[in-house]
Amino acid sequence: MRGMWDGLHAATAQMRSAADWDARLAAALTWHVLEQGGEVGAGTDTPAGVDNLPGGGLHAELAHLVNDARVTPLQALRAATGTAGRLLANGTVPWVGVLRPGAAGDALIVNGDPLQDITVTRRVRTVIHSGHVLA
Repeated sequence: MRGMWDGLHAATAQMRSAADWDARLAAALTWHVLEQGGEVGAGTDTPAGVDNLPGGGLHAELAHLVNDARVTPLQALRAATGTAGRLLANGTVPWVGVLRPGAAGDALIVNGDPLQDITVTRRVRTVIHSGHVLA
């Protein structure tokens, strides 16, 4: 994995300034969409890779939403749960991102208060998956 990361990092070095610009633009657009009453869902649709693993990528996205797009931690958490579920449901009843009977909703219990520090979402204490406590 380290070799893959080093290779990717070296191959994209010349594009980093454009990627930084894209990130700043995305943050500004996110803020304006929310300011105008729109919805923003968190979650990536890119393939998993060394820099974007399921779970870890979402934690990074939450931090970017709070730190770069200036959304509140509560808005960021909603973007990754209920709002993402509603957007994916496309007008039907959401079955992901929500906790209700029949939904595929999982839950994390973390050490800390993510409303005070969004990065505590990485400090997972307990996972509840399909109604089963895993850790």
